[in-house]
Amino acid sequence: MSAALDPLGSAGVGAVPAAGVGAVPVAAIGAVPAATVGAVPAVDATAAGALPALGAGVPALGATVPAEVAAPVAVGATVPTAAGPLVPTAAGPLVPVTGAAPTATEAAAPLSKTEPAGALAAPKPASETKAPEPVPKVAEDPETERMMKAYDDLGKKPPKVDIVKNDGDYADAHTLERHGPDIPLERNGAPAGDRTIGGRIYGDPPWRPSASTSRRPLPPDNFSYKWKDVATINRTVNKYLQDNWEQVRSDLAQGQRHEATFNTKSVVGEGYYNNGQHGVGPRQATYGKTNTVTITINTVPTDPSAINIIRAFPNGKGY
Repeated sequence: MSAALDPLGSAGVGAVPAAGVGAVPVAAIGAVPAATVGAVPAVDATAAGALPALGAGVPALGATVPAEVAAPVAVGATVPTAAGPLVPTAAGPLVPVTGAAPTATEAAAPLSKTEPAGALAAPKPASETKAPEPVPKVAEDPETERMMKAYDDLGKKPPKVDIVKNDGDYADAHTLERHGPDIPLERNGAPAGDRTIGGRIYGDPPWRPSASTSRRPLPPDNFSYKWKDVATINRTVNKYLQDNWEQVRSDLAQGQRHEATFNTKSVVGEGYYNNGQHGVGPRQATYGKTNTVTITINTVPTDPSAINIIRAFPNGKGY
């Protein structure tokens, strides 16, 4: 190109060192302010003819450029410039920043020493902690307290009963007196006034009070039985207590007698029942054996932990 058509001079375009081109990323080429273009000195159109196109001598976008210029720059990498390293901004392009990069210790340090929201406060000293207010005790009903004490006094396990000792200790206990194995079975031949199992069916003294000694005489009993032996009494009574102690204990704690009739599943006694009962005919004692027992239990006023077997007898309602 002639000097007349190149008033800026070839040297003017080439004044930028080749090394300088590689110092700016391709994306930065478009960052040259428009005002810079107007800095080109005016040219006499009549002397020079047609002016060269703006940007002549600068590679067009997309054109092949040297490898050192086209090499990609990793995101976040620094590119040395006169102003300092380039770093990405929120908008995206790299901008120069001043100052040295943070050290590894500075980078690892937390951004703020402010406690996060919801952080637990340090516990207060024991001297500043207020003891909780005691819960007031609700007064119990006196009767409830009495029952609970009686229930506890009776204990979790039933006592072992010896019927001979039981009847000797308590005046109202009468298992042996009225149902003992030593009571004669037959009324015939027995001395007058002696208790017999058969005589109970007919109301022989002393089973029922006579009309002369009672305002409302009761009719004779329809069942009269005695135990086989004392061993059978003790075995039957203690097994019943063992199997039913919780119910016995609860009834006694409430101030009630405990009474029950149960089947022993084996013969425990013998005696008579009235075959002409309920007024159908004359009283007639009929012999039989039984496996059914009735028991009545009460507490001992002088010893809350003791029980009294008031009576335990073979009941003729078995077989």
